[in-house]
Amino acid sequence: GTRSISSNVITANIGSLNVNESATVVVSGRLVGSGSTSSLIQASSAQADFNPDNDSVVQRFNVALGTIQPADLELSLTADKTTANIDDIVTLRLTLTNKGIGAATSVKVKQVLASGLTFVSSNPQQGTYDSVSGIWDAGNIAKDNIAFIDIVTKVTSGGSLSNTAEVIAVAETDPDSTPDNNNPNEDDQASLTLNTALSIPSLSKIADDIFTISGGSTNKPKLQITISDSNPKAVNDLAVFTVDDAQGRINGIAPTEAGYTQAALSRAKNIFSAIANLPNGFDPKTLSRSLEFNSGDNIRFLLVKNDTLDNVRKKNTSNPDILFSNASNQKITDSGTGNFTLAWQDGSGNSSDFKDLVVNIQPTDTSLPLGANLQDQQQGEVLDLSSVDSTKTVQATFTVNREAAYNNFVGFYKITDSQGTITDPLTGLSLKPGDTGYTEAAIKNRVAGIDLQAANQSTATINGVFQGGSIFAPFIIANGSVNQLLDADKSNDPSVYFAYLGANSDGVDHIRLLANNTFGFEDLAGGGDLDYNDIIIKANLSVA
Repeated sequence: GTRSISSNVITANIGSLNVNESATVVVSGRLVGSGSTSSLIQASSAQADFNPDNDSVVQRFNVALGTIQPADLELSLTADKTTANIDDIVTLRLTLTNKGIGAATSVKVKQVLASGLTFVSSNPQQGTYDSVSGIWDAGNIAKDNIAFIDIVTKVTSGGSLSNTAEVIAVAETDPDSTPDNNNPNEDDQASLTLNTALSIPSLSKIADDIFTISGGSTNKPKLQITISDSNPKAVNDLAVFTVDDAQGRINGIAPTEAGYTQAALSRAKNIFSAIANLPNGFDPKTLSRSLEFNSGDNIRFLLVKNDTLDNVRKKNTSNPDILFSNASNQKITDSGTGNFTLAWQDGSGNSSDFKDLVVNIQPTDTSLPLGANLQDQQQGEVLDLSSVDSTKTVQATFTVNREAAYNNFVGFYKITDSQGTITDPLTGLSLKPGDTGYTEAAIKNRVAGIDLQAANQSTATINGVFQGGSIFAPFIIANGSVNQLLDADKSNDPSVYFAYLGANSDGVDHIRLLANNTFGFEDLAGGGDLDYNDIIIKANLSVA
């Protein structure tokens, strides 16, 4: 006859038997546990059986404790490749070998994937694998036998990815290992390091004025922007926004369709303002701005003429001075190395030389500078030190430039969120920009020792200290002092302006971002001459 085996069921096909004829089936096996166990043996036939009650029998086995021999499990962890790139598929193999003199039963192995690997599928030679817990339930392994499982993964980040697997359960004793004790010197634990290449960020032009930025070690490439030339007649804001495809659509809205401007403004990240009248000692070409994107983002640029991005968002109306990049106002030059030059013509003068603002853009994997994490948000002219341990201090070196008749004062105050909320030091109540008492509470929350001033057309260097773990926003006191604001005489209070338009009495933007951690201030009510050069503050930050 023939036989077949499926899982733990053995089927013997004997064929035909004549009356009083017999056949013998011999099954050999190995007991792999102590206690009582049994096997069910059943016979069946194509013909009817007049006495089916004797067609089955249960064979029982009793194995005394102490007769089970120890197992000796050895675990290995290998991969089909040990170097890989982001998005590569890597297959890990766990192999268990029982080198003991007895069987190993109820075996479980834990293999949790390293951060940077995502689970795709598994193929256990025996048992089952739970990708959530990382546990391979391998079942029983006889003496001198092996069992293995292949785990298919995808690389999602760069660097050295360390994987460790260990036997966490087995019914028998093991002479040289203890399950689930995280001892790398035992042979029931194995490790493997997968070296994945850091994905180099790239920038490519996919349409006339649309770029795709990709790569980055954590799929978070940065875009670095520097000014190479700037000759505007007014102060312009340069911004970048993401689009959904090579046609520049946003949520299905094409660039020429109604609603596109508002859709673009809702996604826009402020790059910086290019000011027209530079104070002595201030050179914007020495500054840079970095913004973070998701790998694969499509980006497009716009220019706000003689206004700020925050102001035009607040107005929420169609603005003819918002220029979207096109052939009439922007020239794009490809350096051939993945870097590009954007040359803008804002239309405010008679010249058509495309030198009102010229910037270089390039992809980078360099981390954002300390303090800059929130500066791509709306009204994001703040220093974000929330990632720094609150027990540590941050040293600040401020470079201060001035081009103003007013003797202005600039300081920083602690806020509790990116919307500018503060805690009143007297009442403990939370105040938002525009709430009654916000100005006085903000000044009382200022950071002591950071008093930023400079003589007209001069440069000053001032040191200060912030406490880590918080966000700090700037304010400007126009031609006045802190004492004037906090004394009992309210008739001599000077004007105070904040990064948050709702906190300003005139509702106008008085602080612009000129580069990472660099702010330009306008000291006149209503925006005055809108030059934002009355005092310029650049902060260089380092954790003490």
